[in-house]
Amino acid sequence: MLTYTANKECRPNKRPILIVHPGINVFPPSGYGGGERFAYGLAKLLAKNGFNVMTLDFGVQESITIRDGIRLVRLRRRFYMRNLKGLVSYMNAIFSMCNLLLYLSKKRSSFENPVLYFHGGLEYAIVRRCIKLLIPGINPAYVFRLQSPRWMNPNLLKFWEKILAIPTELFAVTSADLVLFESEAVRSSLRKFWKEPKNSIVIPNAVDTEFFDREKYKSKMVSSGILYAAMIKPQKDQLTVVRAMAKVIRERPDAKLMLVGDAQDQHYYKEVRREVVSLGLSGCVDFVPSTSIENLNRIRSKFPIHLVYSSYTGFDVAVGETMAFGVACIFSRIPTLDGIAKDGINCLLVEPKNDEALAQAILKLLNNGNLIEVLGKNARKSAMELLSWDAFSEILVNEFSQFDRKT
Repeated sequence: MLTYTANKECRPNKRPILIVHPGINVFPPSGYGGGERFAYGLAKLLAKNGFNVMTLDFGVQESITIRDGIRLVRLRRRFYMRNLKGLVSYMNAIFSMCNLLLYLSKKRSSFENPVLYFHGGLEYAIVRRCIKLLIPGINPAYVFRLQSPRWMNPNLLKFWEKILAIPTELFAVTSADLVLFESEAVRSSLRKFWKEPKNSIVIPNAVDTEFFDREKYKSKMVSSGILYAAMIKPQKDQLTVVRAMAKVIRERPDAKLMLVGDAQDQHYYKEVRREVVSLGLSGCVDFVPSTSIENLNRIRSKFPIHLVYSSYTGFDVAVGETMAFGVACIFSRIPTLDGIAKDGINCLLVEPKNDEALAQAILKLLNNGNLIEVLGKNARKSAMELLSWDAFSEILVNEFSQFDRKT
């Protein structure tokens, strides 16, 4: 039986904060997905500042552990549909929320006024309404994290996503008591065709700058190595990267590209592999499956040049992580990076879907070791100043403290 007790070190009268995110308790603080890492970082920051924080995950067996002042709770998943994609993923999310409802109904005396944090859409907003209706005495506040909204990338969506996912995101935004936008560009895009949320702040994908620190690793550099770590799917645009490499090796035949990531889209993955073969790049392009973030950091430490070259407009979590790692970065020139990524100072920026410009940026770095070093140092400095959790501590603590005054 799982129980919840207030942390003795926490300040009194703090509403308990439940951070609900699939996978958050698998391997904190470094789960493979960016959403998990952000959610755990938020939990860690709030616990450090005296809030009663619990993270909720779903698995085969119930368990509870304590780490970093956070109670990490895994609820037993009572319903689940395996190996199904698309619309069924929404069903699994709803099943998980049903587990949450059952749990809160049993623990209502400990959770009279919880603050619920979700990194998702409609199903979470509906669950909040269900909690109010079905569990007397529980009046939750609802915090929603919006990252890479689908309405900013309509050309990348399937038909069902356009008719279902976009409206659910908009509903979740307008239902939340507090919205955490990943960038001002995302908040501005919402204003153009939808009403403003009741309360919102901009919090980019903050980074654990101690964990993502190249100085922790003493790896030998791969000469002329280029790394791109991302799930293999159209949004990450590995095809353009491969085509750029075909141009790079004409001038620098010693260049090596490593693509780290699982094939989220099998059709696209096969297309990328065929392109590698057709361009004669089999000897200089390696495919490596997804690995733990610790192993990924070891790989990162061996490569002087890192790519985050997405064709969509989201603030990729890998942007902050590569900058914190202190390596030379090449990013897509997208609005969400304004104010963070500065071309020629802490990175190189290249227009999306432009293999010629990307090839020239890679060659610029391969032919200038001093520039690699300067960009890496400046990237680390920018991450420490602009993207560390400490940079957002005051605003997040103030915003979450307001919920106590609204009890």
